[in-house]
Amino acid sequence: MVDSRFISFGSLNVDLNVRVPRFPVAGETVTGGDFFVAFGGKGANQAVALARLALKSAAGRGEATRRDDPAPAVSIAGLLGADGFGRDYRDYLAREGLDLSLLGERAGPTGTALIEIEDSGANRIVVVPGANGSVDPSLADAAAASIPAGTRAYALLQLEVPLAAVERALASFRARGAVTVLDPAPAQTLPDSLWSLVDYATPNETETAFYTGIRPTDADEAKRAASWFLARGTGAVVVKAGGNGSWLFSADEAWECPAFPVTVVDTTACGDSFNAGFAFALSMGLGRAEALRWGNATGGLSATRSGAQGAMPNRDSVEGLIRAWPKIEPRRR
Repeated sequence: MVDSRFISFGSLNVDLNVRVPRFPVAGETVTGGDFFVAFGGKGANQAVALARLALKSAAGRGEATRRDDPAPAVSIAGLLGADGFGRDYRDYLAREGLDLSLLGERAGPTGTALIEIEDSGANRIVVVPGANGSVDPSLADAAAASIPAGTRAYALLQLEVPLAAVERALASFRARGAVTVLDPAPAQTLPDSLWSLVDYATPNETETAFYTGIRPTDADEAKRAASWFLARGTGAVVVKAGGNGSWLFSADEAWECPAFPVTVVDTTACGDSFNAGFAFALSMGLGRAEALRWGNATGGLSATRSGAQGAMPNRDSVEGLIRAWPKIEPRRR
């Protein structure tokens, strides 16, 4: 672990959350329930989830924690706005133990997300980019250059910052020997050349359908969809399917792992937690199949509490869930 490093290259948002009994249809007004403000953004979500997994033990999520010695470094590369939200966010990330040397500031507002959460746990999200829209390729080059020689690095990327910066980051990280993990969300048209820079693509069901035209409801359909990514040079494809578990496909491996039986409260950022758990497991030297289980466990635990980063578990919690359900294990396809 001492030689591992994680960099999450992406967005930072302030989440404005409201609970609703059901989503309104066009033109309809519904009365919301709880309203709360939290820190989010896919880039920061994945960075915080990784930092939590670097905690060996804790009295409970949100309480006093103890870090491993040594613990893998976790960096967030992105931009905050020059506003009160940005200042509060920076202070919070420092308390989480993140390396902020790649976190810049731009005039204007911090990115914002408007999140509706149904009583069922499902969510709908509208993102206003704010400072995230100013992330450019120069930050990508700086992030890649920050990786010390001889370090095993894992770069996690998403699509909530400009595509030109994401493309440069993927190329720069690969040139430095980092393992690249792309969460291709929000789904958008991407050049075929981008996929060949990705070691692990991690679309959910909706994103898989957007890119491939196949909505994976079972392993056979997931495999057909994965072939679309593999044909474009992606190293491996992880299809995240929520309550249906997840699948992994590469040129020589095919795995599926069921979901853990948890009580779903809020699915916000569960996919981000999955990516962090998957990458963290790889950094520990676990195989892809076991990393799939770690992703399911980390994402599943995040669904049991409200909010994005506040719901993310530490390593003890993930290991405890895996031990509690030994029959939830990956199997070959």
